[in-house]
Amino acid sequence: MQSHVSGKEHKDMCHVLLRLVIGQPLSGGQVPLHVVKAVCTILDFVYLAQLLSHTTDTLHCLRVSLESFNANKSVFVNLGM
Repeated sequence: MQSHVSGKEHKDMCHVLLRLVIGQPLSGGQVPLHVVKAVCTILDFVYLAQLLSHTTDTLHCLRVSLESFNANKSVFVNLGM
């Protein structure tokens, strides 16, 4: 039996994850912008990837999200995550 997550459930999970990231201050009490960007862009990518069909625009958005994640993902390694 497969379990599917509804759009609302996915959106709610994304909000919780983002709040967790923002709510975890690092050294100096700051949350690095690169952490927030990386989390937001990978969530955007996952959300878009779940569409049943794609257009040129959605494929472009997928590419932009993935490129942005790749540009910011090193922050997790640098923080030891």
